[in-house]
Formats: sequence, C-alpha cells, structure tokens
Amino acid sequence: MAMIPITQYAAMHGKAEVTVRQMARRGGLRTARKQGRDWMVDSEEPYPDRRRRMGEALTREGRESLDADQRRHELRIAQIRQYSIKTGPYGDTFTACLQAMPSELLDDLTPEQAGRTVDIVHEAYQAGRRHPDSTGRRTYADCLQLIPDGLLDALTPGQGERMVAMVHRVYTDGQRHPDYEWLQADSE
Repeated sequence: MAMIPITQYAAMHGKAEVTVRQMARRGGLRTARKQGRDWMVDSEEPYPDRRRRMGEALTREGRESLDADQRRHELRIAQIRQYSIKTGPYGDTFTACLQAMPSELLDDLTPEQAGRTVDIVHEAYQAGRRHPDSTGRRTYADCLQLIPDGLLDALTPGQGERMVAMVHRVYTDGQRHPDYEWLQADSE
C-alpha cells in the first residue's frame, strides 16, 4: 500500500485534481487520508465510477408502475446499496441497517455517504454485540471511532451529531440484545 499525493492519483486516472480532492473530502476514496494540508491516497485504489441509471435499478415493468417520486426513491436506494460495500449484497441486512437510520439524516446525505453510513450502522451493532459490558464514555468513543474521518469531515456539525447519536443508539442496541439478530447473519 503506497500512499501517493492526490495530484499524482488524479493524473494516473486522467481526472481533474479538484474533482479527486473533492471526492476525497466527501469520503468517496476509502484510503484517502489528510497529512498536514495534503491529501494522500493509496496508489492501488481504483477510481470509483458509481453512476447509476434507472434502467439498472428497476425493471421496465417496475419503472412504469411507479410515479416519479417513487422512481427517484428507488434509484436512491439502489445507489445507496451500491455504495454499501459490507451490507449492500445482503438484502435483509442492508434493509435493517437502512431502516435504523433517521430519515432526516438519510435525506441530508449523498448516496455515497449514506452507503458508507449503512456499513457503519452494521459495524456499530456488531461492535456493541462484541462489547456488551462497556458503558458511558467508552461507548461514545467506540462509536466515534467507527465513523471515518473523511466522512465526518464532509458532514455539517448538525449532521455529524445526528450520525454519532444514531451510531450510539445502534451500538447500545447491540449491547442490550447480544443474542437478538435484528441484522441477519448473512453478512458475516
């Protein structure tokens, strides 16, 4: 894993430096880290092209049976699923994690941020199950560690507070119900 400056990464992939920097700032590059005032990225990380078209998200019959708002919603869910690396392929787990997110937070996030947040929800629940005896500050610190800096930096203070509160709630659910499988085991 060789970390290279974002300017070099952008040149390798034929992208504008400002575009790649913005993607890193918003949490779109998983290995992007800020060192001082410069962004560094793993040279082997592929450049993500996560554009999603309606035809890929729904069948023709499905598209025709939905109104415009429902189609936009289904496309957004499909985009979020695509960005969710850990739970996206697992339908029940993805749905449970998505439903654990407050709708006002979900509406504020980009599909990429929401997909990463779905994965964070899953990690928080699993971490709570692994540490059922931790309390108070320890729990809050555990929750804060689950949220990547790149994602937290891209959020407004209000969004960040709601995200930490939501992660904390899911984490404590995992602590209280270590044997309760509200997240399906298909993701493990």
